[in-house]
Amino acid sequence: MLKEAIYHRPKNQFAYSLHDGTIQIQLRTKHNDVDSIYIYYGDPFHFTEHKWINSSVQMKISGRDELFDYWIASLQPPQNRLRYAFELIQNEQSLFLLKRDFVKRNTMTIPHIFVFLFIILQIAFMHQIG
Repeated sequence: MLKEAIYHRPKNQFAYSLHDGTIQIQLRTKHNDVDSIYIYYGDPFHFTEHKWINSSVQMKISGRDELFDYWIASLQPPQNRLRYAFELIQNEQSLFLLKRDFVKRNTMTIPHIFVFLFIILQIAFMHQIG
C-alpha cells in the first residue's frame, strides 16, 4: 500500500453530518491499491473493562479517477459523537490508520483515534405559496 496516497481529515468533505444525524466518512487511497477498508467506530466514552466498545462496517468505493479511489461509509452514532479508525486490507495484509500514524495490528487507543463530535441543529423553514 502506498501510504503517501492515503488521506483522511476528520472535517470538510471527508467527515460531515447529514440532516438526519448520519455521518458520512470518506477516505482516499491510491487507485487500485487497496482491496477493502473497514471503519471501526463507536461512542468515545463507551468502555467495558478499560476496552473501547466499537462496531465495524465495510466501506464502499464512491468514486475513482486516474490517481485515486474514494471510499465512503455512512454511520449513525446514537449519542451524536463518534470516534473511528480505519483498517485497510490488501492481499490479506492489513494496516490500521489512526489519527497520527499507521499500525500493523489493532492497537486502537483513544488518544490516537479520529474523533468527530457534533451537535445536530435542525431548523425548519416554512414557506407558503400563494
